[in-house]
Amino acid sequence: KETSTMPRILHWFLRLSLLNPICIRLVGAASSRKRDLYLRSIYVAVLAAVLLIGLLGVASVGRLSLRDLAAGSSSVFTFLAAFQLILICVLSPVFMAGAISREANPKTWDILLTTPMSPIQIVLGNLLGRLFFIVALSLGALPLMIVTQFFGGVPLDTILLTQLVAVCLALIIASSAIAMSVTRTAGRKPAVGFFLVTVLYLLITFIADQWLRLPVSAGSSATWTTVLTPLNPYLVLDSLLHPSGYVVPETSSYPWLIGWAVTHPIACWCWLTSILSFFIVCWSSLQVRTLGENQHTDGWFQRLYRNTNEPRAPHIV
Repeated sequence: KETSTMPRILHWFLRLSLLNPICIRLVGAASSRKRDLYLRSIYVAVLAAVLLIGLLGVASVGRLSLRDLAAGSSSVFTFLAAFQLILICVLSPVFMAGAISREANPKTWDILLTTPMSPIQIVLGNLLGRLFFIVALSLGALPLMIVTQFFGGVPLDTILLTQLVAVCLALIIASSAIAMSVTRTAGRKPAVGFFLVTVLYLLITFIADQWLRLPVSAGSSATWTTVLTPLNPYLVLDSLLHPSGYVVPETSSYPWLIGWAVTHPIACWCWLTSILSFFIVCWSSLQVRTLGENQHTDGWFQRLYRNTNEPRAPHIV
């Protein structure tokens, strides 16, 4: 009888992601929790109500041309996308609060370190398990966004890009929360402080961007994007949904990397959050072991993938 074995690289990848024991535990436990069910239901219901009220407002004006319907649908979608991003900013720290307050307990990490899992598995399991619900919120809102296409005026690629911006925002928030839990910053106060820091960062970059904006031409209300545009998801969304009012320049006088960021704010935001999340995850994986050891005999690369349990000879019970 012939048997087929899974390639080692595929097995290694699945153990880091989909078949990660911690990820499966978090998803399974939270899926049966009523609080998370209510949050997801309220999230979708609020977005559906906003969409319905907006579309009814467009239709109640009277006899409209196809151009007016497309313009009204585009306005509804713009408000819905911005409102969704606000909800993601509010709900992401709520879902990640458990990683800061409960998973940061030193006893929790001590138990995890006794398992035959590598540090990268422990960190990715916590990250993917909690990020799953935030991504599920974005996927749940996707059909509501597509409804606006029935009136025209909203391209499909714009809808998908708005969801990508929201997912990248959730990714960087989740990675930062996991980093806080790895450093054993336990308690409710760090969770609240994490939420306040996130909100303050968005407000400060948004206000600073208003000061840095320059008009496209004399007397014009349209302005160019700034160096802060790729650093704030709301500014990125503004450049995507209002291309005539918040204009992305085709060329820039800044140095290469900064100039590319100004001329490609969406791509820069996605790459920036992905790269930062990658380094945060790697740093957190190294801290899982270093915070529990006084001496380190292995290099950082070996500590990243080495199992937390050392092999030993079996004992007779």
